[in-house]
Amino acid sequence: MVGMITCPTCDQPAGDGRFCRICNHGLLPDQTELKLVRSGERIGTLTVDLLIGSLTLIIGWLIWLAIVAPKGQTPAMSLLKIRCVDETGATARAGRMWLRAFVLQGLVYVLLSLIVTTLGVAIAYSWAFWDKNRQTLHDKIVGTFVVEGAPETVPAVSPAAPTAQALPSRQSAALKQRIEELQRLKEEGVLTEEEFEKKRKEAVENL
Repeated sequence: MVGMITCPTCDQPAGDGRFCRICNHGLLPDQTELKLVRSGERIGTLTVDLLIGSLTLIIGWLIWLAIVAPKGQTPAMSLLKIRCVDETGATARAGRMWLRAFVLQGLVYVLLSLIVTTLGVAIAYSWAFWDKNRQTLHDKIVGTFVVEGAPETVPAVSPAAPTAQALPSRQSAALKQRIEELQRLKEEGVLTEEEFEKKRKEAVENL
């Protein structure tokens, strides 16, 4: 580490790092032309790499990395015109870039993400053990409670045959109208008493 010195680039107190805390240029004599990228660019690099990996199903990202790794870059770094250097200020070699980008960022970070996600799921479900209503976190969010027993069976009702409870007035009116029509036909001699009774029963049953 470099002691508290004056930056040779901006002539300001540089801090105790390898790069000036004011202008971000390198402090060592042979590294003053180097300049750290801003934090926002670091986040942008990660975002672009993730986007490229998602769009190319990782395969395209790996092929691209194989091409730009000797230049000290990941695919996103090559698009953003930035690169990695080692402690001497030289461009990082391909082997170091593969270790950094694929092994550490890819495998290790994904593994850590899975561990954190698993821990979060475990906490969400374990909440029911100490909650007074035995709700998990997702139960609390949506306002549900888990109880014993299957739901009550609700019989299906055909749209063509509504129940008597659903439309009692309309059914009664239709039945009354049909019986009155049959009564008129009987009085006019169109129907016999036997035919009248038969059709009246059919009207009641069909309702």
